[in-house]
Amino acid sequence: MDLLAWPGPRLAGWVAKVLDVEGRTPEARRAEVIRDMTSAPGDDYELFLRHLTRSVTWFVLLALVFPATLLLLVPASFLPGGRDGTPFLAILFAASLLTFFALFMACVHLLKALVVNYLLEDRWDGRSRVGRALMLAQTPDVVVALGLAVLVARSLV
Repeated sequence: MDLLAWPGPRLAGWVAKVLDVEGRTPEARRAEVIRDMTSAPGDDYELFLRHLTRSVTWFVLLALVFPATLLLLVPASFLPGGRDGTPFLAILFAASLLTFFALFMACVHLLKALVVNYLLEDRWDGRSRVGRALMLAQTPDVVVALGLAVLVARSLV
């Protein structure tokens, strides 16, 4: 399950600008970002690039989601019931859920990039099941992110 399969290629141009990816054309820079994001890492440097690229992609997605949710909350506050009404609270719940989920995923991938760069330097073994489960599997990250996002969103509503 790759949550960045759809938004990743669409945001690759912005991610390439943030990371200052080398390339002669914008298409070459986008292709480099997509390759870093989706390729199976062979060594610790490729794993670091994978997580750094994914982290920046989640931060770019967060930068798009957060203002959009704020723009939805303003008109929702004028709906019947105001800030205590059901429509506003439903939009607030969804907005906080999306925002926290994107923030958590960005921070998790940044943390994984830092762990690979500083703690696993020259020790990454792509054949290890435990290493692959901890560093490449997204399902545990998504489950924890969704659980925490629901708790945070519920505490705001």
